[in-house]
Amino acid sequence: MKIRIAHLVEDMGMGGIEKIIQSIFLSYDKTRFEHLFLCLSRGGIIYESIRSKGAQAEILGIKNYNSFTSMRKVSFWLKKNRIHIVHTHAHPAGYLGRTAAFMAGNIGLIYHVHTMPLDLMTRHHIKESAIGLITDKILCISNSARDYLITKQFYVKDKIEVLYNGVNSPSSTKFIEKPEYLAEGSDCYPIIGIVASLTENKGHASLLQAFREIIKEYPKARLLIIGDGPEMSNLINLSDRLGIQHNVNFCGVQQNVFPYLACLDIFVLPSIFREGFPCTIIEAMAMAKPVVASNLHGIPEAVQDNVNGLLFPPGDSSSMAKALLRLTRDQKMSRAFGEQGKKIYQATFTFEQMMKRLEEIYVEIAQKRHLLPD
Repeated sequence: MKIRIAHLVEDMGMGGIEKIIQSIFLSYDKTRFEHLFLCLSRGGIIYESIRSKGAQAEILGIKNYNSFTSMRKVSFWLKKNRIHIVHTHAHPAGYLGRTAAFMAGNIGLIYHVHTMPLDLMTRHHIKESAIGLITDKILCISNSARDYLITKQFYVKDKIEVLYNGVNSPSSTKFIEKPEYLAEGSDCYPIIGIVASLTENKGHASLLQAFREIIKEYPKARLLIIGDGPEMSNLINLSDRLGIQHNVNFCGVQQNVFPYLACLDIFVLPSIFREGFPCTIIEAMAMAKPVVASNLHGIPEAVQDNVNGLLFPPGDSSSMAKALLRLTRDQKMSRAFGEQGKKIYQATFTFEQMMKRLEEIYVEIAQKRHLLPD
């Protein structure tokens, strides 16, 4: 008998959480497990992608995450699909999903914290602490997130485990059609890139200001901004105001980022607040790219300063520019950082390592709760 696991998430757009869920679907042991996927409010790019590949995935269309009606709706779905373990991803799916699973009966409960937790109001802290008591396992993507849950949300320490995000090795680095500025023989240097949602917390505005300093010394520098989001128009306008628009390319959302990463000389992530453990940094390390990133939350657990990259204070565009220029001027150092990053990735951050531990956790919970026949 297989262990039936339901992944509950708010939606499945094109972010780090969704990419992890997609990788789980593509990689799980089909002889021991069945994975189902439930979008509580809406679908998205990853939802359509996994459904096209045969995933059992549904959308409930929930609007109110705190209503009893919503909890009952999710609980009914879990019972109908004979779920053994609910794997909830992020807040608010974490609270609604675990409450509904508790209502449904003997179901294992996992809460996967994919970023730094929100600063919740007191009443929400109380609810989170209470639901934590009935949760079997709380997975955090960094030590900083774990420490926050223990000190600020009062979770039971023994239930929390750090499970670093893992990424699969790049399958292809070939462009179907390369943009002219990246064609063979192009003399663009350096090519700097970021893969992130275009939201305020990712620090794109600070990056554009830093990049202006790079262009002063390297007029043929390129900045590839890969991703989409609510800040798109503001960032385009800012690049125009800074006079760097001809050196900046907004590449949009890309399901396969590895061809873009392959073109880079330096990967940058200038997050300014609430950063967990970014998959995009691990993807860059897998491609042997040096990383320049803000010294924030879980980032230093992947990027070791002066080992596989350079760290700078969040929001400090001047320090960011200095770090980018240091690697641009010293290509030997840049290559050494990239090679060291790939070694760190292979030793610690492969998806195979993450999936192996995750499936061990599923089995441990199933055995503890006697969910399967002996």
